[in-house]
Amino acid sequence: MTLPSYRQTFALTTLIVIGLMSYGLYTQYYLYLEPCPLCMTQRIFYCLVGGIAFLAFLHNGRGISQNVYG
Repeated sequence: MTLPSYRQTFALTTLIVIGLMSYGLYTQYYLYLEPCPLCMTQRIFYCLVGGIAFLAFLHNGRGISQNVYG
């Protein structure tokens, strides 16, 4: 069994963040649950992590850029 590549890891991270944000928006707009301030802060940071992971997936850099994105 081999370890996944950096590109696969960043793609999976992006998909997980999309899933988390989708569930959060579903509970807010369809189940009418109001998010607390902590939930709103978490959403901001999830979006930042997802955005960086998506950029790393698109860039597919080598060497030091993998460490910077990581």
